[in-house]
Amino acid sequence: MSKLKEKLLEEYPDQRFLLVEGLDKAAVGVTNGTIGEMVVVYDYVKCIATLQEDNDWNELDAIEWMEYNISGAYMGEKNPIFMHNMEANADE
Repeated sequence: MSKLKEKLLEEYPDQRFLLVEGLDKAAVGVTNGTIGEMVVVYDYVKCIATLQEDNDWNELDAIEWMEYNISGAYMGEKNPIFMHNMEANADE
């Protein structure tokens, strides 16, 4: 079991979460989704960096994969949120 899943079970024992496999280190928190369900929040830039690192991809390949297969996919009511952290990425 991943550390993220363990932490979520510990902090929110009555909630179910939909996690994106392989992107645990890009998870930054949880929030209420569109219908009040708790969902996991991922940092988009960290997702791209993780995909690049884990797959030896360039940035464009990682973005294309992310957009088509992850952030562009609807996985139901527990669909994770992918945020663009403008403050953390202000210097870029």
